[in-house]
Amino acid sequence: MIIYKDIFSGDELFSDVYPHKKINEFIFEVYGKETCEKTEINDAMFGGNASAEGAGDEAADGTVVETGIDIVLNFKYQETGYASKKDFQKAYKDYIKQVMDYLKAEGRNEELDRFKGEFQEIFKQFSEKYKDMRFYTGKTHFGPEPDCKEGMIIMSTWEDSEKPVFHYLALGLEAEKC
Repeated sequence: MIIYKDIFSGDELFSDVYPHKKINEFIFEVYGKETCEKTEINDAMFGGNASAEGAGDEAADGTVVETGIDIVLNFKYQETGYASKKDFQKAYKDYIKQVMDYLKAEGRNEELDRFKGEFQEIFKQFSEKYKDMRFYTGKTHFGPEPDCKEGMIIMSTWEDSEKPVFHYLALGLEAEKC
């Protein structure tokens, strides 16, 4: 299995277990799905004794149900938003500058040059979809001290109003085999 991590925050963002494709050299699309996850709570772990204390207001079987999008739940994304399209554009451009600085520092000049050539078109496509998008960050979003660099802005749209599609900048990811 391959886990894709944010190069700045270290957050795990997705794995190859999810249906995905690289739509071009710079963008991954990952397909999520609505899910309902059940978690059993064992009161004995907390010193509880259901037979002595009664059932209370919780479900009789001690089950907690959480619904949402599988990738959001599993990787503990934090939903975020922007007051305006202009705010989103500024935040995304700041993130892109951070990625380009990283590529330059890593000596990845060929990738950087190709990305600079295609960035405006990629950025334009996402900006046009602003009203239809939801935005997320990884669970921590910020990298370790002293740099505290901001992590990736994860964008999602809905394909055919049924399936959530998440968009990741490939240059902001590192793949780790598990």
